[in-house]
Amino acid sequence: MVAYSEDFDAELENESEDVALIAVQGPDAEPTLSPLVDVDLGSIGFYHFDEGRAAGAGAVVSRTGYTGEDGFELYVDGGRAPEVWRALLESGEGPTPTPAGLGARDSLRLEMGYALYGHEIDEDTTPLEARLGWLVKMDKGDFVGRDALARQEDDGVTRRLRGFRLIERGFPREGYPVLYGGEEVGEVRSGTVSPSLGYGIGTAYFPADAGPGDAMHVRIRGEEIAGEIVKTPFYEDGSLRR
Repeated sequence: MVAYSEDFDAELENESEDVALIAVQGPDAEPTLSPLVDVDLGSIGFYHFDEGRAAGAGAVVSRTGYTGEDGFELYVDGGRAPEVWRALLESGEGPTPTPAGLGARDSLRLEMGYALYGHEIDEDTTPLEARLGWLVKMDKGDFVGRDALARQEDDGVTRRLRGFRLIERGFPREGYPVLYGGEEVGEVRSGTVSPSLGYGIGTAYFPADAGPGDAMHVRIRGEEIAGEIVKTPFYEDGSLRR
């Protein structure tokens, strides 16, 4: 898609469909990727990037990810992505990576309590409700929604996003009803049985005065499964935190 403007001497072209992303995540991400790139990975800070080549292909190499682990994301031409992928798996230098898909990424980001649009956050939630107020700079001028957030700051929120864990056996799937104080207060926004912890975890919106240690339940196939509100991250030993 190409977009034009009569007001500016500029042309905007959406190249998203031509760019592939390969994420290399985990405590061994740097030694795994180093033999294949011509940039100094050790000099790239978290949330920073460099440009160079990966397995011979032009690449943007960023020290980013959504897993709670140290790691990198490679942005390469879509047509070169298969050869970069094969080079990662067949390099023979450094640790051998294990292929993983989006489901694994999603369980990792949930174990860290990271919000995902369409789940924890959407057009009906605010940063203050989602406990993301630290990302909003109210003192840096006007922006869409600022007045509504200012009013919510003054009045206080009526609900907040919280993490919970099940203390009984159960799988808290997205959309299952969540109960607090004997009343249904919402639904599971994200949920799974944590591969790292071995029990059910999830996120949901609770009344603003609810907090860690409070009892709650998830209704699973008509049965109310006991749980408790907990602090996030659920998993505290990710390499990024270390």
